[in-house]
Amino acid sequence: MLSPRLPLLARYRCVFYLMLPFSGMPLAQANTENYTFDASLRRGSVLSNRELNQFNQQDTVAPGRYPVDLFINGVFFDRDQVDFIRRDNQQVHPCFDRAQLVRFGLKNLPESVTGHCGQVAQTIKDIIVHVDMPQLRVDLSIPQALLAARPRGSINAAILDHGESMAFINYNLNQYHVSYRHSQLKGRDSTYASINGGVNLGLWRYRQQSSYRHDNDTGSRWDTRRRYVQRAILPWRSEILLGEGFTDGHFFSGVGFRGIQLTSDERMLPDSLRGYAPMVQGIARSNAKVTIRQGNSTLYETTVAPGPFTINDLYATDYAGDLIVVVEEADGSLNTFTVPFSAVPESIRPGFSRYSAIVGCTRYVGDNDVFTELTWQHGLNNTLTLNSGGQLADGYQALMLGGVYSNMLGAFGLDTTYSFARLPEGGTSGWMMHLSYSRTFSPTDTTLSVAGYRYSTAGFRDLNDVFGVRYVTGKDESGLSGSSRQRSRFDISVNQGLASLGNLMISASTQDYRDARGRDNQLQLGWGKTFGNGVVLNLSVTRTRSLEVNTIGGSNGLNSNAYNGAFVSTTQTVTALSLSFPLGRSLSAPDVSLATNHSKGQGSNYQSVISGSAGIEQPVSYGLNFSTDDHSKQHIWGGNLQTRLPYTNVTGSVSSARQYWQGSLGLQGAVVGHRGGVTLGPNIGDTFALIEAPGAHGAQVMGVQGAQVDRFGYALAPALIPYRYNSVALNPQGMSNKTELEDGQQRVAPYAGAMVRLHFRTQR
Repeated sequence: MLSPRLPLLARYRCVFYLMLPFSGMPLAQANTENYTFDASLRRGSVLSNRELNQFNQQDTVAPGRYPVDLFINGVFFDRDQVDFIRRDNQQVHPCFDRAQLVRFGLKNLPESVTGHCGQVAQTIKDIIVHVDMPQLRVDLSIPQALLAARPRGSINAAILDHGESMAFINYNLNQYHVSYRHSQLKGRDSTYASINGGVNLGLWRYRQQSSYRHDNDTGSRWDTRRRYVQRAILPWRSEILLGEGFTDGHFFSGVGFRGIQLTSDERMLPDSLRGYAPMVQGIARSNAKVTIRQGNSTLYETTVAPGPFTINDLYATDYAGDLIVVVEEADGSLNTFTVPFSAVPESIRPGFSRYSAIVGCTRYVGDNDVFTELTWQHGLNNTLTLNSGGQLADGYQALMLGGVYSNMLGAFGLDTTYSFARLPEGGTSGWMMHLSYSRTFSPTDTTLSVAGYRYSTAGFRDLNDVFGVRYVTGKDESGLSGSSRQRSRFDISVNQGLASLGNLMISASTQDYRDARGRDNQLQLGWGKTFGNGVVLNLSVTRTRSLEVNTIGGSNGLNSNAYNGAFVSTTQTVTALSLSFPLGRSLSAPDVSLATNHSKGQGSNYQSVISGSAGIEQPVSYGLNFSTDDHSKQHIWGGNLQTRLPYTNVTGSVSSARQYWQGSLGLQGAVVGHRGGVTLGPNIGDTFALIEAPGAHGAQVMGVQGAQVDRFGYALAPALIPYRYNSVALNPQGMSNKTELEDGQQRVAPYAGAMVRLHFRTQR
């Protein structure tokens, strides 16, 4: 329980500053020399002489139990209740029990550290404790040799906050109208409402995604896309879902389902263990400094003890490139070696696994067919990742095996899938192979980001195709997707940095089919450069060749869709140029964007946009646009506005052309129901915080434009990062001068999907 003295002392601390002008002591000197406060000057005060005398001693605190922020070696660790005691009439010190010291990560604790309250700085050598009570902060400086190894960014699972029971709705309302000029067509009105929300009960959370649409031609329709219940299983680093969901489509084709899903959740890992990064191993002859670089960037630096060392908590990088490891010994000698680093999306860190297990019925395809899907990946070492998986349904089996092999030539991914399907015309089997490659050539700043090749035999079928064929049997429809007729596909993308000349990008793809229609090809070349004054220039050329079914078009149109058994080749080249620049150097200066593209047969079209924002606390974003083209020679003028009000966002648009005019109005925001009432605010994410600050009406939520505390003392922090520390702060500007915030910032580490209540103490 909080000691009542601390707020009292803090409240009267201003007395000291009020007396400084009368003390005859310069302010600069007061900061460097001991000061003395004469308690007799405050005769009749509610404070006792003993309490006032505490102002004559710096960095003092009354004995008691206080909530403080604990920092270990400068890194925030936890907020906890800590006892401050006075022993032998000495200064007050914080004390910790053995369980707390174990949580700090201390290893080989002495047997003398027992009981409920020990002064760690006196018990364990080399530990330094610094107390900053005005900030309610305690810093512990602990040598690395006394700490158990923990990955960087680790968060104690005991402090994760699952929030409390609340309900929320995100709404997106839009009213659209268009009127036609010089035409017999009637004007059109359309109303759309997207409503996504849910409710939490402990770690369980229910979510629903629904929409309503009304059109004066088609009438009204209510549609619910997804309903599911979900919760985290922290010991397994996994999430379980009951209800409607989708497979990830990574190794097998994506399928909508209604059932149960258990998947690993990488968000529960520290940042230093997310994504792929290789393990670095070496040997040091002394207490050596190890530096790991990638290109011109330093990724990691630490000190290691003599002997073998392992570094397995490198942060994942957005690009590949070999790692340069420099071991600097205590005598100044250097040892340098290279660790190859290339990755594809399937790469897994050594020693880590990723899995997904699904049992359910299909949605959007087939007839509620039951199926099971299981995938599992495991990183064996820096060189090899193993991938495996399977799908099982009535009359269908598929098995996938593969992996990733990385070396100095790059990262190669290979997955092979075998399928057997029982179709109305009989059984069929086949296989599909997928090959991917990635490599970054650091000396030339060249990235071969993704090169993929897919090939399948005639008998291969994926789950969607099988269920589709069975469903349309006996109907005049086709249940085969384009992928079932596709034989092979190849994609490649190259990004080349040109230093001061900009950046060059080349991508190409080609695919062929089994129905003798030939190949579809696409080639794109792009160049872009950002200049120092904010000017951005982009140029691209795209050439496509596609083969489409030829139809026989009769004059009466009755048989316009008849198939004549041939394919027509269509080739098109599109050239696009865009330029953007600011109209001034201030932050509020508007931006101008000019764009044009040209294609043979369609001519050219031109677009120009001026956009910007005005205001700070509740900014108004605006845009004016004009477009025209050579084909229809139609000139279109338009504009849009958007403003962030304290409890909702308002958008509007209007456009006009020779044949029509159009207008729309939209509202976006959130409604949260909790035990204190109902709170309105901007759109919120799946993980958010409800701020409770009684009497702080008008205080701004830092980092969220337009969000502020309402007259009931509540506000919304719309997005928190799960399993990470989040700082939520209030800006008192705009708040009543009769109210004071006692704490303007709080930190919280929530579970995924948590609705967290943060209470800010106020004085009125």
